[in-house]
Amino acid sequence: MNDKKIFIDGISEIDYISQVIRMKTYTLKTKHIADQNKTEYEIIPEQEIITSLDGFCSSFNTMKTVMEKLVAEGMVKESIFDRTQIKDVTEDK
Repeated sequence: MNDKKIFIDGISEIDYISQVIRMKTYTLKTKHIADQNKTEYEIIPEQEIITSLDGFCSSFNTMKTVMEKLVAEGMVKESIFDRTQIKDVTEDK
């Protein structure tokens, strides 16, 4: 097993076609604007995770279970579920 760790701030896009799921990940880079005294974030595209439909469903089920526990413990609000974006690439054709 590869012990390489990958850090991401999130998944920017999820595409699916023919039982294959492609998830594009990103990290955030902070950029301080001194003259305006504010901080902005730049989205840096990172890896693409490619998995089968079964692998995606299994991963989703695991994340859903963890999210339910985090909500129950008050660590996150349920509205965080609204941030998911899923794009059906078959609609582009």
